Amino acid sequence: MIVSNTTLDILDRALRGDHDALTYLTNTASIFIFDTATDPSNPHVYGCWNFFNQTLTEVERYEAQYGHYAHHPGEGLTPPHLQGQHRPGPASLAPHVQLLTTLSRRAARRPPAADRALVTTCLTNASRSGAYNVVGSPDQHSRLLTSAMETRESLLGRIAALAFDFALHSPHGPSSTSAFADPVSMEGLCTIVAANAVSSGPEGLRHLVVDWIVPASSADQLPHFSSAAVCAHLADEAMSNRGAPAGTSAALQSLFDVVVSGVVGPLLAEAVRDSDSGNGSDGRGGAPRKKRG
Repeated sequence: MIVSNTTLDILDRALRGDHDALTYLTNTASIFIFDTATDPSNPHVYGCWNFFNQTLTEVERYEAQYGHYAHHPGEGLTPPHLQGQHRPGPASLAPHVQLLTTLSRRAARRPPAADRALVTTCLTNASRSGAYNVVGSPDQHSRLLTSAMETRESLLGRIAALAFDFALHSPHGPSSTSAFADPVSMEGLCTIVAANAVSSGPEGLRHLVVDWIVPASSADQLPHFSSAAVCAHLADEAMSNRGAPAGTSAALQSLFDVVVSGVVGPLLAEAVRDSDSGNGSDGRGGAPRKKRG
């Protein structure tokens, strides 16, 4: 069964070096367009967050279809096969997910205010060109802007849920073959979580670390790999993202002690204990552990 997936097809062609697909991805990651073609009665702003969201849906849909095929071997089903796919199976989509995480990280490094400015420019251009004669009304402008920003927030929340999903960190679980469970893909998801926190400014950074990662890690409610990876990439983002809001570096420095004592230190200590006792693991933190005493 040949399965057609628009965004995965574009990513697949880009991975093969197709110039048009690469150009499309570059443009999609950096601009927003006013879409009147998809639904003329309900035009909307389309940008990278819509593309990324659709891609995640297409990957999850394909993996669900393949899972149904794999769990019903006696029904004579054929495996779902994507356009250009050499070998069916979720693992073949890992390169597509990794390219997606690279693009998503680049977009997540833009502060929300920068995205709002890009959407506003898109709406202004649409109004001037006559593409939509109501876009100039304050209510319509506000609705379209709010919708675009909610798409960003929703997509980034979806990515964070994947990054901290215990099922994707279990080497023997039913989700272990997912393209998202690939270690490179998983780290890519963690980079997006970190990039979004840094681009959101000092308050967003503190919220992620103090209100979420540290207490959840202390309660053994987050996978080890993701907790450590996000914290490491927070430092990388704060140093390498020149567009980070003012005060980001100072905020990160102020969080150093709590990250070391609440996240990194306990994980290293537990790794040493496991090594000394001979209870090694894959290092991914595949299941919640017993509470530390």
